[in-house]
This record gives sequence, C-alpha cells and structure tokens, in this order.
Amino acid sequence: MLSRLRRFSSVGRFFAYVVLVFVPGVLLASSVVAAQKSTIVLAYNIYGNDDREAIWQRLIQAFNEQSELYTIEAIRAVGNDKLRTMIAGGQAPDVVDFDRYQVVEWAHQGLFLSLDPLLKGEIEVAVEFLPGPANESIFQGQTYAIPTDTDVRGLIWNRRLLLEAGLNAEDGPGSWPEFNEYVRKLTQSDPDGNIITYGFVPWAGNWGAVGWLWHFGGQLFDYEALRPTLDHPNNLEAYRWLVDWTQRYGTLETLSSQGYGRWSPGKFFEQRQAMMVAHNELVTVATEIHGFEVGAGPLPSPTGRDNGTWSGGFALAIPAGAKNLEGAVELIKFLTSTETQLLWWESLGLIPTRYDALSQIDPTLIPQAHANLLNQVEQAHWRPPYTGEVFWPLLDQVDDKVLNGLQDPVPALQDAQRLAEARYAEIFGAN
Repeated sequence: MLSRLRRFSSVGRFFAYVVLVFVPGVLLASSVVAAQKSTIVLAYNIYGNDDREAIWQRLIQAFNEQSELYTIEAIRAVGNDKLRTMIAGGQAPDVVDFDRYQVVEWAHQGLFLSLDPLLKGEIEVAVEFLPGPANESIFQGQTYAIPTDTDVRGLIWNRRLLLEAGLNAEDGPGSWPEFNEYVRKLTQSDPDGNIITYGFVPWAGNWGAVGWLWHFGGQLFDYEALRPTLDHPNNLEAYRWLVDWTQRYGTLETLSSQGYGRWSPGKFFEQRQAMMVAHNELVTVATEIHGFEVGAGPLPSPTGRDNGTWSGGFALAIPAGAKNLEGAVELIKFLTSTETQLLWWESLGLIPTRYDALSQIDPTLIPQAHANLLNQVEQAHWRPPYTGEVFWPLLDQVDDKVLNGLQDPVPALQDAQRLAEARYAEIFGAN
C-alpha cells in the first residue's frame, strides 16, 4: 500500500487510466443529449465517508460521460432504514452500495434481486473474486451482489516497543507460544504493580469473538443445515485462553474502564499497548497519522494451521423494485471492474476483491507490513447470514459473562447456542 501522499498524487493518473479503458468514445458519448439517456438511480457511499466521496464523484462523472444510454442520479448515504422505506414504497434505487455482511440477510428477505439471470454469465463471482467477499455475496447458489473492496486482519505491533523489550520487531512472534511470551514481556508495570503498558488486549482491535473462535479452529455456522455451531469444542478452547488472559492481566470490565474497549484500538495509538489484532487500514493510521513505525503479519495460531482473519467491505446490489435493470447491470460492471478496483486501491488502499486486480499489485512496491497482511486475503473467513443480528450480540453477552469471571465458558456457550438455534429456526424454518 502506498503512502497517503503517493496514493493521492496518483489518483489522477489512475483515474485517467480508468477513463481511457472505459471511455474510448468519450467525445462521441458527450455529444449525446443528456435528456435522451435513461436514468440509473444509484444509492452510493452508504455511510457518507468523506474520504471516499471524491473517488465516487469521479467514477460517477466518468460513467455519465462515457455512456451513450444512461446517466446516473446519485443519492449519497442511504442508510438501511431509508432504503427499506424506499423499497416498500416502490421508489427503490436501481443500484445500492451496501455493507457486504448484510447482503445475504436482505436477499433472504426478498429485498435484493438475484443477479445471475441479469448478468448472463458476464461476471462469475464464485470464480473471479476472493472467497470471503464472494461467499458474503452468494446465498444458496444465487449471486445477490458484486463485491467492490475488502480488508484483512492480522497482528500489528509497535516496532519501538518490541525493540526495547529485546524482541523481533521485524517479523514479530513466529508461533503461538512465542506470541504469549511476547505478551508477557511487553506488559510493563509501575513500581506499585499497576500495568502501564499492555503487551496485548484480546478485545481491543478489530477482530472480535468471531476471530478468536476461527483462530482456534472453531466454527460459527453450518451452511448446509443453516444452523449455528457455537457449541463447537474448539470454540471452548478459544474462551479458555481468553479467560486465562483475564486472570493474568484483568477483566473485560476493568480494562474497558481504562479505555481498552471492544472493537476499539485501545491505547495502541498512544503507544501504551504494544500489539493488537486489527484490519490493514490501521497500519496506515499508525504510521501516517500517529507517526510511529509498525510491523504486521498473520497472528500465530495455537494449531499452527488456523487463521482467524476475516474480511469486511462493500458490495453493489440491485434492490427489489428497481426500474432500470439493464442500466443497473451496466453500472455494476463499470463499478466492479478490475480498473475501478485498482483505482480504489491506489487512491485509498482499499483491497481489490477481483483476482485480476490483485494480480496487478506488485508486493515489492508496498511496505512490508501491508504486504504481510495482504498475503492472507484468500484465507479470510466470511460472516454467516444474520451475523449482526445473532452472533455479535450473543457473543457480546458471552464475553460479558465469561471475561468478567461471572460464568464458566461451557454453560455460557451452551446458552448462546440454544438462543442462536431458536433464532435461526425462526429465520430459516425448523429443520
């Protein structure tokens, strides 16, 4: 991943490349009277991120200039509630930029159209895209979205703190026992025994309980039976390690009160936390905003073969009730093309989901920390259907009980499994 200055300085070059590839007849296309074109309603930039807005605007302009048949009517930051209202009221956009983890949920509820009969084989998501993003876009053999970008998670460490502790700041820990030893050596206390710098905090970062379960070889969901598997034996092993950590260093409640909250970077950017598990963008945040050197790579696993890394990101879908289906397909092809994905990578460091785009990234031209994380993209797990509704809140409850010493992990996971089974039976029907 290029530095922020280099990335932004090269946007014009890459944008020109996108336009050249997609717009061999710009001058001819621009002579078409706009009123003669049919409108494609695009709900874009779902969360209204300012850093994405400039790229979105350039892509919208490029499509409008090159297309002889269509013009985009763009609506920024259409949230889920508004989108549901628009669909129910017969005012659905033709294309929607959507948080990918919810695609299957909306498809199952009949809110997104299957793209397979519309694409007619022009895009094969299961073949052309990374497994994580692809599997979050496909449900029961039907494609409901095309992935646009992704990220990847791993261990990120403060190089200075590792060097001062006499540890390998270049490569980081190479095994699970070594990782635990790093945690111990990097945890520093004052003369009164109060911890002032943590080597690692399991819930501070962007990994979550789902990452820990996968990392210990556990499972969340049986896709054939459409049922949860929170009672998988390896899930218990993950929580046993987490409990051991809390007994050594402090409970979830204690550390959260000190600023080491769930899904937050904790004190990593204040350099009072030596390592964290997080997504790749935080390497850039540490180096270019907070000004210190970091290393990164896969988190070593207890088994030596499992990796809890998982991917987030966005996708484009066509809502039920969309009026301009042909235009929607053309716009999706443009916005998910290899050239467009490379533009997002070059401008903001958003990892491409297309194999063709990934193959054009030269790992020798990006910092080693980014390259180490990028190497994991094919291993990244994907979030099961209704993760946001079922798994995240239930596992938060397990964490609250188990990581605060209020309940043993065995009954906590059993209770969560029963609740999850009941909810999925409601969603998909009893098997």
